[in-house]
Amino acid sequence: MARDAVATVAAIKGLLAAETHAVLAGWDLSRGKSENLRDSPALRACGSERLAVQRAKALSSRLEIPGRDAPLVALARRGWPPEHWKPPLLWHLAEGDRLIRWFLEEWLFPRRGAEPLNARDLRPAIVALRGAPPLGADTVEHVAGALFKIAVDADLMTGSVSRRFRPFRLSDPALLYMLHALAERHAAARRIIEAPDWRRFLMTPAEVEHELFRLHQFRVLDYQVAGSLAQLTLPRASLADFAEGWEPWTGTGAKD
Repeated sequence: MARDAVATVAAIKGLLAAETHAVLAGWDLSRGKSENLRDSPALRACGSERLAVQRAKALSSRLEIPGRDAPLVALARRGWPPEHWKPPLLWHLAEGDRLIRWFLEEWLFPRRGAEPLNARDLRPAIVALRGAPPLGADTVEHVAGALFKIAVDADLMTGSVSRRFRPFRLSDPALLYMLHALAERHAAARRIIEAPDWRRFLMTPAEVEHELFRLHQFRVLDYQVAGSLAQLTLPRASLADFAEGWEPWTGTGAKD
């Protein structure tokens, strides 16, 4: 899907964190996406052929492998646990879907701390979203609930009808993943810190910079500030290098 397109399919299907992890953990790098999804043991274990086909179709439409989402394969094959895995997955999902990206960055982030929130609060914004297809009232209700469920499944919120924000902090491996991903897009440290992508995790630039100082203290990365100038040196040269070989740190100076 084009980055500026609006569709509802990905939101309705949800985060699919456990399902995606199970499929990618068994990914055969020598085979194509269609072959991997067709022969995935994780999908065959779904319980029914119909469900397996539905999940394979959903994953096929949202995953660009090889390409944008290839680092997720490395993470899953290395067995990253949910607290490390779900934030990168959420980021990748939002990269490929404007509706989810809009919900996290432009609708949910400005409302952090305003609670409880429910589908009634979100419905008018979905209807007014420029570029969205005409949606019936039932579909709008469904989509609003699905977007909130993604936030709940990503551990940003809690609740089934009235949603409340929960205390959330990126784990250090997930934070380092994001830093490497954004460093491939932005050369300047300030642009990395101020990237709107952090809003997907309800983080402000000040909170991102606080985490950089903390990781610098533990010598996980190097972050130097002199006035308005900032310099950031990350542990690995690329996101692929990080995903494939970097040993995650807890932030306490000890490896996981």
